Amino acid sequence: MNAVILYDRFEFAVKAGAMLRRVAERADETVHWVVMPWRLDILEMPAAAEQALAEAAGAHLILLAMRQADSLAAWLLDWLERWAKRRQIMAAALAMWVGGAGNTVFGGTTPELSTFAERHGLILVRSDEGIARARDPHSHWGINE
Repeated sequence: MNAVILYDRFEFAVKAGAMLRRVAERADETVHWVVMPWRLDILEMPAAAEQALAEAAGAHLILLAMRQADSLAAWLLDWLERWAKRRQIMAAALAMWVGGAGNTVFGGTTPELSTFAERHGLILVRSDEGIARARDPHSHWGINE
């Protein structure tokens, strides 16, 4: 399984990656995550954004690991739009991990991310148990429907 972690602080990428490993260990079947981290501000550079898009095309999961998640920047939404058009995994998922001031929240979202996921038919993961079911694209991934 391929996961792309888009992060704004390195420690958030590390913690999000560790969370994916823990989820894989709890899964009934053997799940191995190949994690590709990308620092968010790097994606503002056209060449890096293109390279990240190429790597993310085969991602089963795009995980946003951010300090705050009140709203998403327009350039990030643009990158996600381009990814959605190039994605090779139709049952791909989006998730958000918010690191804030000690109040780590997994499964958060923003209005823009929810609308984006719905518009593109993407699964919006709302719990780490949802990630554990990534091998079954027909499961509910722990989302609130």
